[in-house]
Amino acid sequence: MKPTYLKFATAVALATTLVATSVHAESKKEDPVTYEQVSDYTVEQKTEAVTWLEERADDLDRQIDELDQKMANAGDAMARKWEEVKIDLAAKREAVARDLEKFKNASADAWDSAKASMVESMQDMERAYDAAAEELSK
Repeated sequence: MKPTYLKFATAVALATTLVATSVHAESKKEDPVTYEQVSDYTVEQKTEAVTWLEERADDLDRQIDELDQKMANAGDAMARKWEEVKIDLAAKREAVARDLEKFKNASADAWDSAKASMVESMQDMERAYDAAAEELSK
C-alpha cells in the first residue's frame, strides 16, 4: 500500500470520527432533557417523553446516516468494519422502535416497565453509536 494512500485513509478516518463525535456531542449539549429526567417522568408526562425520545432517536438516525455517507469514501478495510457495525446499529434501532411502540401504548400500570425498557434501548443505541464512532477512528 502506498504511503500517500495510507495518509489519505488515516485522514478520512480521523475526519469522520471528529465530525461524528462533535455532532453527537453537540446534540447532547443542546438537549436540556436527560435520560435520567425521562426516567423520572410520570404517566401524565407521556406525551413529552414520547416527543423527546422520538426526537432523540431521529437525531441518532441522522448521525448514523452522516457517518454512513462518510464511510462510503473510506478504504476497503474501514468499509467492511462499518458494514459490520451498521448491522449491530440496525438491530439496536429495531429494538428502539419496538420499545417506543410499547411505550406509546403503555397503560398506567405498565408505565414504569415500558419507560425503563425504552430508556435502556435508547441508551444502548447511543452507546453503540459512540463505540462505533470511536472504533472507526482507529
